[in-house]
Amino acid sequence: MNPTAATFTMVHCAETTAEAKRDAAESFEWYAQTGVKQIATLGQWQAELRRDWNTYEYTKAIATLDTSHLTFDYLDSVGACIVGDPVRCVEIAKRYKAAGCELLLCLVQPYKIPPEKVFRSIELLGRHVIPELEN
Repeated sequence: MNPTAATFTMVHCAETTAEAKRDAAESFEWYAQTGVKQIATLGQWQAELRRDWNTYEYTKAIATLDTSHLTFDYLDSVGACIVGDPVRCVEIAKRYKAAGCELLLCLVQPYKIPPEKVFRSIELLGRHVIPELEN
């Protein structure tokens, strides 16, 4: 058994927080809403077939969930994503670490962030953010 605590989040870093938010807003919102909707289809399918798969019982609870509240502003305000300049990204990532997360799985290109913005984000993360978290 692997005792490592891991979590998954969307991450985008840019020179300024305003730029990072502009780059990521549409894609982060799309990914969160689309992901929940896709998982919800399994709950809907179980209900239609009147079948239960215990491992996927949680999908029934979101089968009819309205995802409109999963806006970028909401995701950002609750720390459900890491977005900003390098300093802000370090600050948010340290919250994950403080909560016991030992492995952070980062989605850096959801939906349609332009490749050059993704490459720059990866560069900034590698140069400024990851070294601050390795301690």
